Amino acid sequence: MSRTGLVLAALAVLIAAPGCRKKTSNLQVIIANPIADGSIVLKNSSGELKQGTNDLVVEFVGNGGKLISVQKATLSGSMPMPGGTPMGTAVALQPADEPGRFTGKPKLDMSGDWQFTVDFVLPSGPGQSFFSLTVK
Repeated sequence: MSRTGLVLAALAVLIAAPGCRKKTSNLQVIIANPIADGSIVLKNSSGELKQGTNDLVVEFVGNGGKLISVQKATLSGSMPMPGGTPMGTAVALQPADEPGRFTGKPKLDMSGDWQFTVDFVLPSGPGQSFFSLTVK
């Protein structure tokens, strides 16, 4: 590829990149849980999780209202099944547009009561938070 072609390709990526980012300003809170340094907030466009694949934003918000830099975060969920093995899901959380914000796409095969666990590593050390949610 020529030098001009490389420059044009780089410009195209720079122009397209902002449009590819998920906008988080108009998301609704699904649930928030306190942690030692603030809270973990789960958000999406509808304010609830539904059966199927969901878009999800996980934010780590400090006591002052600003995002907390998080080194790593994972999300898993399970749904107890009467007399059987719980249904489960693991969600790959990807760093988003700012430190302290992650995105993921949980696939929830059934509606009902789910238990979610967020494991994370803050500057102050590792932590874990649990959420109980009803999936529609």
